[in-house]
This record gives sequence, structure tokens and C-alpha cells, in this order.
Amino acid sequence: MEGLILKTSNISITGISKLIKFFTSRKIEEIANKAEFTKRKTGLKAETFLKAFTVGIWGLHNITLDLIAEKCCELQYGLTMTKQGLFKRLKVGAVFLKELLAEALEYAVECSITTETVDILKQFNNVYVCDSTVLALPDKLEGEYQGLGSPSPKSSIKLQVILNVLQKRFQRIELWPSRGNDLSYNSTIVSNLREGDLVINDLGYFSIETFKEIVNKGAHFVSRLMPRTHIREEKGEEGKSEITNLYEILSKSKGLVDDYFYIGGKKKIRTKVRIVAKRLPEEVVNERRRREAKRARKKGRSMKKAESELLAWVIVVTDVPAEKLSTEAVLEIYRMRWQIEIVFKNWKSNFEIGKVGQAGKDYFECLLYGKLILITLMTTIYSRMYYNIYHENGRILSSLKFFKVLREKATELQKYIESVVFGTKRLTILLEEVIKRSITEKRKRKTTEQALAEYPMPAVVLQNVV
Repeated sequence: MEGLILKTSNISITGISKLIKFFTSRKIEEIANKAEFTKRKTGLKAETFLKAFTVGIWGLHNITLDLIAEKCCELQYGLTMTKQGLFKRLKVGAVFLKELLAEALEYAVECSITTETVDILKQFNNVYVCDSTVLALPDKLEGEYQGLGSPSPKSSIKLQVILNVLQKRFQRIELWPSRGNDLSYNSTIVSNLREGDLVINDLGYFSIETFKEIVNKGAHFVSRLMPRTHIREEKGEEGKSEITNLYEILSKSKGLVDDYFYIGGKKKIRTKVRIVAKRLPEEVVNERRRREAKRARKKGRSMKKAESELLAWVIVVTDVPAEKLSTEAVLEIYRMRWQIEIVFKNWKSNFEIGKVGQAGKDYFECLLYGKLILITLMTTIYSRMYYNIYHENGRILSSLKFFKVLREKATELQKYIESVVFGTKRLTILLEEVIKRSITEKRKRKTTEQALAEYPMPAVVLQNVV
């Protein structure tokens, strides 16, 4: 961007050298041996296979085994590889790349940095957003990856993702049956949490039992409220409550609700939560009601008055007390969940993660794991650049622009990861150019992160620190 002066610390030499080392380290050979990829001492190297299925295919819009075989020969001097020869390596190659994805996630942990821009989030050790996305697959994979059923594709797979929003890195990425309920992934989410962590979930993961487990671990949650959830209002002694009507509570309020209630019909799962609700602008309310009324007509029914009123509100539940997060801060934090929607948009547009042609099972898995490894590594580099640019220039580095521009330079990227000695400086210069083209214009409307940065550290937290 014209007029922007990049400081040396914007580009992390350490992070870049570690990225190159990932592609050239002995660890690759160790994992390849474990996966039985390198039974033969000659021929295709594990390092070549990794590069071909990650940076090698990133710049290609029409991926074929022929092109990947050519890429392998380009990457490895003296190699002669046909698509038939490459095809024979796909089964063990898929196992090899799956193991390397775990290694890439470890690299992300080692190389990530935590934001220091949002004071109110410092009271949490980590802030996670969990969500899933479904990828449509060729019909011939129906036996391996069953789809959701008509009118959806016959074959599909779901990716469960846990994103650390403070460090902008992936904590977990896992393949999941597309028919699998997101609720069944809650046990993995809870096992990932440590004391002092915060998790932000969508309705697909809404579970009162899970909320209790999170609180018992000393962690915290923010979630949208599931419609028709049993709500009880505390009456008299602690723990005593009676059924109340959320519709009546909202309709009597003046556009804002922030109070404690019990949720859960059965006594053994009933738990006390803080419900925060805010009425939306009328133009948003009217659009929501229009969409829902249309859906209701298609199903041969009409919307009830209570349903219509609930559409006028954003309603979330949390266990974090008001002295730690204000009403507006809770709602703003929930908006951070949309960061993962941008992640999925990047995956599908700038990494083409769902583009697998008519690949068979092993070929598909090689393509998928290769792209996930690339996504994990490039996202880690992006996160370091993002915070350095924000701290030193006060500007926002667009992830959509960053990955789009970097993909245009995939061929150069491929050349520069060959050697730490010769590649680090060249890759640094390349990234400087990518950054200049990826910084967003200054705008009046603040991002969620910028809005949260304006909230001061809660007094109770400051007292605890002192």
C-alpha cells in the first residue's frame, strides 16, 4: 500500500525460518517411516510428496494426478514419476499427510503469538470459537463418506474446527461424518479446555450438560440461547425457582435484558446462567421476520406471536459475571464467532478446499490433508503478520486479501522453501509485498476486535492482578 512503511519486525525472520524448516526437517522422514511411506530408499521422497500436495498444487486451478506427478519431478532433481506411479503411493501418502497435519498444528502452537490489543480478553487464558463446515464429495465416495441425503450430495464430509481467536490459529481440525450431530463433538471441545479458557459456541453445540462441564473445569462459555429452552426465575431461597416466560420478559423490557435465570427442564441438569439480550434495529428485525415467515409458509404453518418477538432480539447465555464482562461486552464477544465464518470463506475461495474433482478415497484424502496442512502453516504466518502490523501501524491485515495475493505467488513460495539459508531472505521480501497489497483501507466502522479494544480491563480483574 502506497505510503505504508514496513518495519523490520513486521516480518518475523524466526517464523519464516521455522516455516521452511517444517518442509525440510528430519521429522518429515520420521513420520514417513512410521507411515511406511519410505520403504524404498530410491524414488519419490516424502519431502517431495509433502511439497507437491501443499504449496505445489496451491497455484493450480485444475488439479490432476498428471500435474502433481509433474510437480514432483520439478521438485526433486532426477526423479521420473508418472501418474500411475504416484497413484500407487496415495494410500500410504494419505496416512503420511494425516500425521503431518498433527505436526502442522503443533507448529502453529509453537509459532503463534497472543494479541495484546484487547484488554478485557486478557482475563481469559485462551478464547476459542468452535464450528463446522460440510464439503460436498464425488458420488462414488458415498460408501466411504455418506452424505446428508436428498437434495444434498450423496457423499460429503464435515470438518470440525476449533479456532483460537486470540492467536488466530487452529487448535484442532478433524474430519467428522457429515451426518454426525455437532452436539457429539462437545466432549472433544470440553476436553480441550483448561481453567480460565473461554469458548464461544453457536446453537449447533448448545447443551446445558456441556455448560455444566465447562464451568466445573473452571472455564467459561458464551452461547446463543436455544429457542424453547426451559427458563426458570429465581424465587426466594438460593436454588428455588419457578418457570418463567422469556417472551414476556423481553416484551416488558426497554430493549435490554441482563439477569440471572435457571435453564433446563430436568432438575439434575438445571443450571444458573446469565442471559443477555438486546433488541435489534427495526430494519434487521423486519428482514428476519420476512425470512422466517417465508420458511413457515413453505412448511404450511404461520408464525406465532412469541416466535416473531424472539426474532427481534439477539439472546446469549454465559457464566461470566457482569463485573468481568458488561452487557455490551458479552454481545460484542459473541460476534467474534463470525471470525470462523471468514476462515471457512477463505478455505473455499482462496484454498479451494472443496474442489476435488472425481478423486477416489486415497486421492481425496491426500488433497484434503495437503490443503489443511498448507492452510494451517499459512494461517500461522498470517497471524504473526496481523499482530505486528496492528501494533506498529494500527492497520488491519485482511486475511481474504492476504491469502489471495499469496496464492498468486505460490510458484515463488515453492522455490523459497527449499533452503533456510537461501530462502528466508527471499521469502521475507515476498511477504513484504503481499502485506502491502493486503492491508485494508481505513474505515469508520470498527471491526469486532477494535470495538472490544475500547472496553477497559474490569476493576475486579485489575484487583486480582494487583
